[in-house]
Amino acid sequence: WYMKRIFLLLSAALMTASVFSQANDAQFGANTNTGSSGKSQQKQAEVLNNRNKNEDKLDQLDITGLGGSTFSTMNLPNFSSKIASTNIKITLSLLTGANKAPGHQLVFTSESERNAYAVETQNGITSIFFPMSTYAFIQQKLETAVAQKKKVQLKITQNPDGFREGVLIF
Repeated sequence: WYMKRIFLLLSAALMTASVFSQANDAQFGANTNTGSSGKSQQKQAEVLNNRNKNEDKLDQLDITGLGGSTFSTMNLPNFSSKIASTNIKITLSLLTGANKAPGHQLVFTSESERNAYAVETQNGITSIFFPMSTYAFIQQKLETAVAQKKKVQLKITQNPDGFREGVLIF
């Protein structure tokens, strides 16, 4: 009788721990999703509020050279036994003929990283986002065009309805 009682108590304790563990994982997943979508919504609101909502913005710049390059990597722990995904980001600063006050840069991000917009202006720097798979091709085309003094333009469109587009023209 004593062994049966210990076995039942031990089984009940294991089942309770399992239920709490699953509930905690589900709650953490919900918090993570809410946090990232909350950050995404906040980021979208900041981008939309950075400029006058009643006017379209169209910039066409001549690229005269490449500035510095930055290579970075990051991951966020997911607090489970699974391996956290790693995001890679490469940033190429652009030199423009007009030397306009806000800087311009091309940002190449991992395929898994989600960006709110293709073009984003923060702290006076306009970033144009591309998938990492295009980095080598675009870098080679830019370096060749600049070395041969061929015309390279960057066209940036930002509309009040949220449409964003960055186009490199070789």
